[in-house]
Amino acid sequence: MAYRVKLPKNISGVHNVFHVSHLRKCLHDTAEVVEPGILEEKEVEREATVRRVPTRILGSEIRKLRNKELKLLKVQWGDNPEYAIWETKDKIRAS
Repeated sequence: MAYRVKLPKNISGVHNVFHVSHLRKCLHDTAEVVEPGILEEKEVEREATVRRVPTRILGSEIRKLRNKELKLLKVQWGDNPEYAIWETKDKIRAS
């Protein structure tokens, strides 16, 4: 399930679809609340992206398909140990 959010024109460069599976529970501190007036003054770069690099290999596995074997590595991306996904060995070498 995903939600499409209507954003103000000054932050139209931000992707406006949020997938529910990526959301986490957030207990916010009232001191960190951003006032809407401050948000309107900020500009967002159109090509602002976050580039994550592989930091650690957590595991490996060989998955057998019909006619070939696929070498997979469980790779941790960035500093968050919870963000680890299975990638092919060739894809990791290319990145």
